Order: sequence, then structure tokens, then C-alpha cells
Amino acid sequence: MIDAIQRFGIEYHFEEEIEEALQRKPLMMSSRDQDLYDVALQFRLLRQQGYYVHADVFDTFRDKKGNLKEKVCKDIMGLLQLHEASQLSVQGEKNLDEAGEISRELLLAWLSTNPNNNDHQKAKLIISNALQFPLHKSLPRFSERSSTCLNSYDFQFRIENKVWIDTFQELAKFDSYVVNSIHQQELLQVSK
Repeated sequence: MIDAIQRFGIEYHFEEEIEEALQRKPLMMSSRDQDLYDVALQFRLLRQQGYYVHADVFDTFRDKKGNLKEKVCKDIMGLLQLHEASQLSVQGEKNLDEAGEISRELLLAWLSTNPNNNDHQKAKLIISNALQFPLHKSLPRFSERSSTCLNSYDFQFRIENKVWIDTFQELAKFDSYVVNSIHQQELLQVSK
């Protein structure tokens, strides 16, 4: 849910709730029971909020030679989350940097080998935007990424109940109208 709120660009409405949720639910260090998507998402969310999470949580997704496991290499959304998580590496986290490079290569390969049909169109748009504009380096509210998110949340978020996502989508649209109105008023004031 926190990921969706951030991608819609409305996280400033929920700062206290996000902080509370991240404090209550620390990253489950036993990534054996989780998939790459969940571990990378939790890692990124915690790092973005300033929590230090050791990068070795990704070690279970590597084989004995240090390469990403074959199953992981086919998990496109997991690779996307890994790529975004790797953007938050700190100096000396060589394995995380390598995982980020590998995930980028695999995502670029997936983009070039999958046809431009309706089944893959949303995925291609999301992946190409994520590779070009990392989430933590962009302003979702002011980017094309935000509108992409608004139109393709069913692909991007692993959700069971889309009711709350629809509510966030409406809030994001309303928030966008309010902010644009404020900006227009400010421009009028400055131009006088």
C-alpha cells in the first residue's frame, strides 16, 4: 500500500501513517519464505525512510556461484523491484550494485524480446519508465510516471482488493487538480 501511495505522489498526506507502518513491521530477514518482489519492495521502502537494512537479504536469491537464480531471472516484477532497490545501495554494497546491473540487463532484454501487443504494453511502459527515471530520483506527481501509474495499477501492484487503490487514484487526481489550481493562482500573483 505504501508503494502505491508513493507512486501516486500523495505520500505527504500519509507521512505519519507510513512511518508508523514501517516501524511496526520491520523487514522479515528470513527471505527464504518470500519472493524477490516482496523482499526488494520492503528493502526499498525501509531504505527510503532512512532505515538501514543489510543488503544480504538478497543472498537467498543467488546460486552458489553468486549469480541470480534462474527462477528469479524470469520474475519481471521482482527484477523491477530489485532494480529500484539497488538504486538505494550504499558504498561497499558490491553484491547489491551487481544485482542492480544484472536486473537492468534482464529487464532491457525482456523489453527487446517481447512483442508490442496489449498483453505486454503496460508492462513495457512501466519498466521503461522505471529504468529511465528511478522512483526515488523523480517527483511522481510531476512526471509521466504518475499518469502511467494511474492507468496501469492493476499490472504494477500485487493487490487482492482494488477498492483502496481506486480510492487512492481518486485522491491523486483530486490532489493534482488542487495543486494545479494553487500553482495557477501563484503564477497570477507573480505575474502582476
